Amino acid sequence: MCFQAKIPSQLLEIPSQEEGLEGTSKKVSDPQPTLGISDMFKNPLTRKVTIVMFLNWTIVTLSYYGISMASTKIGSDIFTSYILTALIG
Repeated sequence: MCFQAKIPSQLLEIPSQEEGLEGTSKKVSDPQPTLGISDMFKNPLTRKVTIVMFLNWTIVTLSYYGISMASTKIGSDIFTSYILTALIG
């Protein structure tokens, strides 16, 4: 089964440098405000989610790193260690 979609011709046209985008749409002054990192700490709920996600990412990353470094000591032989490490990762 082949997916065949009809693409409107105006989507395939590339405006020239002289035209720019003025010919196709009205200029709109910045419809969305510019956001920064400090905006994640303004709202109490967003602040809580940001801090929890940062701590979660740090703990999971360090735990995975520690487990992968100690993977040779997990099992009694190399094959058991390999299987247990594969189950973790």
